[in-house]
Amino acid sequence: MSTDVTKTIQFSIKENESHKEKIKNSVEKLKSKIPLSFKVFENLSEDEITYLDQILFRFTKMQDSIGGRLLPSLYNYLEDSSTRIPFLDILHFMEKQSIIPSTEIWIFFRNLRNNLSQKYPESIDKTTENLNLFFSKLPDFFDFYESIKKECIKRKLL
Repeated sequence: MSTDVTKTIQFSIKENESHKEKIKNSVEKLKSKIPLSFKVFENLSEDEITYLDQILFRFTKMQDSIGGRLLPSLYNYLEDSSTRIPFLDILHFMEKQSIIPSTEIWIFFRNLRNNLSQKYPESIDKTTENLNLFFSKLPDFFDFYESIKKECIKRKLL
């Protein structure tokens, strides 16, 4: 397998480690506000809004990196193939190989990401509900990523 695939995997892991750390640091800064209520959300300081923006931005970037580079590259490495296949097929393959816990977790977070990117000016309740769901499930997202990283370590790709 090409060293380019290995380098892409290594770069993606490094990138995702940075995103994960920044998410965790920003969540730590907001932990006294979580779970968010309508009132708390309405009264977030500019710094707190910046932390929230950082969390959502890094989550999006992390998801893009995992879905756009890490999983496709790992698939190409494992299958010794450079053929592009649909991402859902990659997820199913990774699940069958026990590299990821489930395809549904990825789909859940993809849908949540789409919901979080929607602006609900008329419904702060919906926004806070989505954010609280995100915060409650964030450990599952990190576990999903860690299972991929663990496979990369097992295969001596890092």
